[in-house]
Amino acid sequence: MPDKTGDPRIGVRFSPAMASIVANLTTIDLHLITPGRTAVVRKIMWSNRNAAASMLRIGSGDFNQRLPDIWMAPGLDGVMVEEELPRYEFRILADVAEDITAQATVAAAAPNDIQVSIEVEEFEEQ
Repeated sequence: MPDKTGDPRIGVRFSPAMASIVANLTTIDLHLITPGRTAVVRKIMWSNRNAAASMLRIGSGDFNQRLPDIWMAPGLDGVMVEEELPRYEFRILADVAEDITAQATVAAAAPNDIQVSIEVEEFEEQ
């Protein structure tokens, strides 16, 4: 039976630990895709603990943006679920493990960080 997004495949869901972004546009790892599988981000959760709005970017590798920017209101938490997220399937290419990564705009003098967590569903590569 297809999931909420219409995907008929059965996958394995992972919720990696929350990651912290403290420096402007520094790439952090959110999830390492298992070799032989592809991955789809099903949920993104964040907490912008700064006094200024920030932009969150989700991508892969050293940083190739894969999903649109997410605007984060200052001092607030947020969540996007699978029905709201564009479908992008992360793949391992050329036998190189590909991380799902994140960056955020953080004011240089910001005393606080941005917390990010994702839920990922992995599928057997076809």
